[in-house]
Amino acid sequence: MTFVQNINYQAVHNGYKVLRDITKLTDDELLLNLEQIDDMGLVNMPLLYERWTLIQLILVLKNSFRFVPQKDWKYKLIEAVKSNKTDINVNLTNDEAKRYISLWYEKSLSNNKRPDFILDLTWFSNNIDGTTERHFKRFVLDAKFYDKLTFDKAGGMLSKINELFDGKNYSENNSNPVFLIHPCNNLIEYPITAQLWGKHSFLGELNINDDANLFSHDRGAVFLSPIDRSLYSDELQRLLGMFLQYKLEDAKTSDLDNDSSLAVPICIRCGSSDVKNLKKTTRYRNRHGDWVERTPKSVWMQCCECEQLQIYNHCASDKSSTRLIKNGLYWSYHSARALEPFNMKCPSCGEWGAW
Repeated sequence: MTFVQNINYQAVHNGYKVLRDITKLTDDELLLNLEQIDDMGLVNMPLLYERWTLIQLILVLKNSFRFVPQKDWKYKLIEAVKSNKTDINVNLTNDEAKRYISLWYEKSLSNNKRPDFILDLTWFSNNIDGTTERHFKRFVLDAKFYDKLTFDKAGGMLSKINELFDGKNYSENNSNPVFLIHPCNNLIEYPITAQLWGKHSFLGELNINDDANLFSHDRGAVFLSPIDRSLYSDELQRLLGMFLQYKLEDAKTSDLDNDSSLAVPICIRCGSSDVKNLKKTTRYRNRHGDWVERTPKSVWMQCCECEQLQIYNHCASDKSSTRLIKNGLYWSYHSARALEPFNMKCPSCGEWGAW
């Protein structure tokens, strides 16, 4: 009966009771299926958190990034919960952003390992000659209902992350970004970035262990709890935004004319692809008061719907001129200066980006 007294359990279980409201279910058969699930009573808490996370993934993609799930996605979700099936697939489309996702629940990888969630993203770039080109990228997520003590017993947060990325090879030989989803609010003892999210999540933005390892947003751990109403799904939205904006393509810009991505721009705040280019100044004052020439390669954009800024530039320190995408202090997934919300550190080398 321990889970009955656990506030995380109560919050997730209540979430199932209001599932029909969240998804606006009206079909009688679906309502009966939900009643059958509720009649099951108490279930394994890690499994319940895992399934709740699946629902959150779909809702954030749908509500925050404007993806349209396939028509029978509710049936598939209910069937997955009722029958404990694996290889459950829900397709989501965003024609405006030219991004298409197959969200898999407990799908086996090529090495027969089975993470909780796989997002297979197909996206199309706009070429200069007016043609489009098809691209593919896979992201792997794994839900762990751990508290701080459980993480410590496993060797700490980074040890668990590395176990998934390298040990279980969820990365499929460094091909896939791998992130752990957890409800532990006090997991991060020493934040390494100035943004608010740095207290709760690690996005692979910088070196976390004072060694030479830089993860370039390829692995990390993100806080997601049903009882934290101040953050709720923002951490998950930022992570998915990073996938959809940044990690879908090579960040190398040294061979490109400008720092903009090949993918259609997408707003991390509201999901719109209706953006406009902004005219930028040619110079700016740095923190020392000196005038500095801006890089001509940077591209400044603004969402036409929510006015969120979206600035593309590159790292001035590494040879690859690694792309940086700046979404302001709150929504940026790169590490920012506390007093300079658009001054970001490069996730590949740790140095400050160009302007």
